[in-house]
Amino acid sequence: MSWFYGGVLWVGLIIFLPLSIGKFDLTYQTVKDSYESIHQKDVRAPLMSPEMAQFNASLKNHWKVSPIFATLEDVFYPVRQWRENPLEAIQRDRDDPLLQSQLGSMIRNEKATKVRAMRAYFFAKRKNFKDQALNNDFINKNNQWLSTFNDVIDRKVQLINGTYNNAWALFIVSVCFLGALFCFIGFKYALMLTLGLIVALFFGSFYKAIEYAIPFHWFLMLGGLILGGNAKSLGRYPLHFTYVSIILLLVATSSIIGFLLGCCAMQLIMTYPALRKALYWLFLFHPLGACYVLSKDLGRKKNGVIFGMAMAALIGINTLGVPVLLTSPIAYLGDIGVAINSVLLMMISGALLSEIEVPHSKKIGLASGIIVMLSINLLLKSPLFGWVFNFFWNPIVQWGSVIVLCALLIQSRRSQAIVQSVENKWK
Repeated sequence: MSWFYGGVLWVGLIIFLPLSIGKFDLTYQTVKDSYESIHQKDVRAPLMSPEMAQFNASLKNHWKVSPIFATLEDVFYPVRQWRENPLEAIQRDRDDPLLQSQLGSMIRNEKATKVRAMRAYFFAKRKNFKDQALNNDFINKNNQWLSTFNDVIDRKVQLINGTYNNAWALFIVSVCFLGALFCFIGFKYALMLTLGLIVALFFGSFYKAIEYAIPFHWFLMLGGLILGGNAKSLGRYPLHFTYVSIILLLVATSSIIGFLLGCCAMQLIMTYPALRKALYWLFLFHPLGACYVLSKDLGRKKNGVIFGMAMAALIGINTLGVPVLLTSPIAYLGDIGVAINSVLLMMISGALLSEIEVPHSKKIGLASGIIVMLSINLLLKSPLFGWVFNFFWNPIVQWGSVIVLCALLIQSRRSQAIVQSVENKWK
């Protein structure tokens, strides 16, 4: 029954962490209290007042200005976009007078549009919202103001992010990465892959790579294969149901729509092996999926074909102008991007589960844990669960997958015994 107590502990941790972060984030508490106060005041009004719309927008965009989530972003995504000088990826001191001037104009415009929206709301409310012409006039002016208000927030964030020094974060990530790989493949290969990771991060943060949404782990994977890396078969090491269960519990906190769609896709993946093989190219877009594909020991020729299909799909997607850089903070991709990431993780989890014999009792336990997570998410209606997934849980899954991917790419006699002993501890 150790798996049951472990599952209860994980569910408790997943619930406790967002709530505790919300308590420590005083700015979030202030905005939330203001929103709830104005919501009680305007709860009977058929149209949302400008004040309520402002606090609602501030609440939804809080992650952009939160010091807690900004710190998590620096730690898990230490390398930023650069154009001319690679050092811009980790350090930059920019004082942009043009952006400052534009921000001043935008603030003045925002104040003017808000006054017009409030005046329109006053006239609509005076008629008890029964005059449709006045209601439509307010809706149009309120949308104009909200658009300007959100633009002001984005411009302020852009100015704040213009100055940064992430050398410390890159150092911490590199040391943790080196230490984790050392446990799997020894110091020599761990040091080599850590250097390769740093190079891959710089390539992946080049503005052209970001523009075409090329995941950074593709550079790492290509480098390992070109240098003679030969992926181990994941079948040599027993997959543990716990790992996949944790991923499914985490995905349940990110996007409810994405999770439900992912459940359907996961069932298809598990039911039809031919479909699973046909979607190997899609799995490559996430490092966890890349681990699964390379662990199948398909050989260089088949891996090359799969990678070529993924690259062709990426070119096609970019032609349509759809952002798919899932190894970046997915919060920037909006609700659709978060949902796509959730569906992809569910599909990969389905592929992993299809190769694990799971007792019926564990399936029931996992289903119960997921129902608990979804119920709490729906009842609380708090954006904290999604934010914590975007900036904490999801990058942990990504970095863990990159570590496993590197371990798979390197052949080492010592690694088999070490990984086997680590897996046995989970049994």
